[in-house]
Amino acid sequence: MEITNTLNLEQANALFDTEAVFMCRTNVIPEYRVVELFGDDMAEWLDKCCRHDGYMKGGADYNLVGDTHQTIRVFYRAGFYKIAGKANYKLTLQSHRNCDAGKLIDAISEERSQELARQDAEYERKLAERRAKRAAAKAAKTQESSAASNQG
Repeated sequence: MEITNTLNLEQANALFDTEAVFMCRTNVIPEYRVVELFGDDMAEWLDKCCRHDGYMKGGADYNLVGDTHQTIRVFYRAGFYKIAGKANYKLTLQSHRNCDAGKLIDAISEERSQELARQDAEYERKLAERRAKRAAAKAAKTQESSAASNQG
């Protein structure tokens, strides 16, 4: 059963409580079950996030359980919330892209981005003009000083 709708906090809690197994002195959900629930692309995302400096924090969000022959990754409730949040983001983004309101918001956002880019370019142009004027004034002052010292 793959989750195809977004979950609110109560639903995420209920799902965790239903799917959890007792390991590591607490309830956890094995990674394979997370992938079954949220889809195959979750496996790749988890691989990226479950690293020393990753989004998922070892010991707080997940842990490894096993022996020298095989280990499995298991997720605590905190890690499961992050997983559900990622899945919700993915589903919400799909809905956003497929509805007229989302397309309108994207068009407005793109227009605003273009306006900001124009403003940035104008700022950079004016900044370059001011720098050129200062450099010209400095060069003129240096030339005047040089001419005055040559006359004296």
